[in-house]
Amino acid sequence: MQLENLKDIDIYNMISNPDKADKADPDNMFINPQSNYYDIPSLNKVLYRLGTKPISLLHCNIRSLTKNLNVLEDMLCSLHLNPDVIGITETRLNMNTVDNVYLPNYNIFHADSLTSAGGVALYINKCLKTIPRTDITLDIPYVESVWVEIAPGNGKRPIMVGCIYKHPPVNVDIFKDKLDEVIKHFNLNKYQLYLLGDMNIDFFKCNSHQPTDDYLNMLYSNNLLPVITKPTRLTHHSATLIDHIYTNTTSQIISGIITVDLSDHFPVICITDIPVKRHNT
Repeated sequence: MQLENLKDIDIYNMISNPDKADKADPDNMFINPQSNYYDIPSLNKVLYRLGTKPISLLHCNIRSLTKNLNVLEDMLCSLHLNPDVIGITETRLNMNTVDNVYLPNYNIFHADSLTSAGGVALYINKCLKTIPRTDITLDIPYVESVWVEIAPGNGKRPIMVGCIYKHPPVNVDIFKDKLDEVIKHFNLNKYQLYLLGDMNIDFFKCNSHQPTDDYLNMLYSNNLLPVITKPTRLTHHSATLIDHIYTNTTSQIISGIITVDLSDHFPVICITDIPVKRHNT
């Protein structure tokens, strides 16, 4: 499928009331952050214009980190600025492979799967002050998650980042209820929350699949905004939006899908105008 044909395929074009300025509608209280497709040169123009202060987060389902780490490194080397946070799903790591997947200038935090698929990791720039939050878990079979708190400095609210992989067979309603419970555990007035991952929930089914619609409503009810709005996984016969980033920040957001062939999923990226304090390493 040609990307040119996908420009008008957007989740916010499917919502019955897409007017984000309508304050009477609690489900549409946010400004629409419609994401775009970026190749490396066009993304570099955005990164160059924004400079080094904002925080940037990237997610990719990599379909085996050990197998495709070199492809990830090639993409990072081609970027004007590397993301502060890189969320990886389907790492397929175990205790014998983790020593082979370090990235220069990043700390890695990971949760492995008990199966041959799945697994998640967060790479976070070493210049950021981080606290692993191993106390947070979704506690559902065939769902992996890893959580890290980042201190942004400058009196800003702490940043909580979670990377999640939901295996396809997991019931959407069960996953929704457990994630809702974890989100409510945080005081979102005190945290900037970013959730990255491959949820295997296609947002384009929100009008035809009630559990998907309920899941979206759960996010909105928690003031979480999906910022990736166009297809992230393309085949010869389908275009689905299963790679997600959600946030409760009300700051200006630039989000998009990077047209790089890392796996059968495109990487997705979110950049906010929130400055963070970086330390020399």
